[in-house]
Amino acid sequence: MRNLKKFLALVLAMMMTLSLMVTVNASSFKDDDDITAVYGEAIDVLTELGVVKGYGEDDPNEVAAIMYRIVTGDVNDANVHLYKYDSEFTDVNSDNWFAPYVNFCANNELVKGRGNGKFDPKANITGYEALVMILRAIGYNNPSEFTNPSTWRTKASGYGMKHGLTENIQEGSLGAFATREVVAEIMFKGLQAPMQNYSILTNYTTDLLVDASEINAQY
Repeated sequence: MRNLKKFLALVLAMMMTLSLMVTVNASSFKDDDDITAVYGEAIDVLTELGVVKGYGEDDPNEVAAIMYRIVTGDVNDANVHLYKYDSEFTDVNSDNWFAPYVNFCANNELVKGRGNGKFDPKANITGYEALVMILRAIGYNNPSEFTNPSTWRTKASGYGMKHGLTENIQEGSLGAFATREVVAEIMFKGLQAPMQNYSILTNYTTDLLVDASEINAQY
């Protein structure tokens, strides 16, 4: 996931650029008027970078597309076709528009599906599920992480609070279907969190080589 460091630099540069503008109106979606002001920066930056392109709420397929663009930096989807036929889920077919994005996320263990070889592409995604995806991308990838049905939400919430990913999200709302603004906020803050290294001996340690604070100091 080293591309996240490069993408973070783009995010920070875009944040700086937008902060110099008198009026920021990067997004142009039909629900702009419903976007909470505190999430405006996340929406504007990720939209301007081409990560968020506009989609319906609660859609796991679109969140997979967002994750693909963030992790690879391929915001123009130029290479996504390479993952079209490499599906791990029986309900994701190669002719589905979302297949390459879902396949990429599955192959990189960012998503695990709903069990029994199913991704459930028609389901809604919750804030917890979106949070787990970005946490895995920044290094919370212990194979047994987020697998316990009774504790995974609590663990995800704890990591999210630790790194400020959910500081602007109303307490208790992560279990609800995730709106576009909530997904954007979680991904935006996740990009600025320090990368983690997992080891069976030390569990998680911060990768100081890709700590967002070091890159922040350059801007």
